[in-house]
Amino acid sequence: MKIRDHGPGVHNELHVPDMDRKMLGEEDPRGMGMFLIQALVDEVEYVSEITGGGSYARLVIHLNVENKD
Repeated sequence: MKIRDHGPGVHNELHVPDMDRKMLGEEDPRGMGMFLIQALVDEVEYVSEITGGGSYARLVIHLNVENKD
């Protein structure tokens, strides 16, 4: 799956949220998207396009499909 937008792309290291601080209101409740994506998919790639602007995230989930012959 590719998710495309017109933003500048991802330039930061992955922020690992402190769930205890979030629950106590000591940390911004936002900012969990990239953390959750990396926790839920097998592969993720963030690409900033040089020509045409924008960026995209490519997400891969490996499915184990059994052969039912």
